[in-house]
Amino acid sequence: MTDAVVAKRGFSLAALDLDRQFDSKRSYEEALARTQIAMLAVEQTYSVDKRRGIILFEGWDAGGKGGAI
Repeated sequence: MTDAVVAKRGFSLAALDLDRQFDSKRSYEEALARTQIAMLAVEQTYSVDKRRGIILFEGWDAGGKGGAI
């Protein structure tokens, strides 16, 4: 897979800017759509290549992780 998604090492939820927000609901939905398409591309590549992988979700309780899974 040439366009592999690389996780940023050293990322910490404690360093996350909690005041940061999207400008509008539309910009949120556009970012969400781009991310979902990227995840789908990874999933399809692994499926076609018959590879296994792990996707790790990090977040606080009630942060929406379960709905994403």
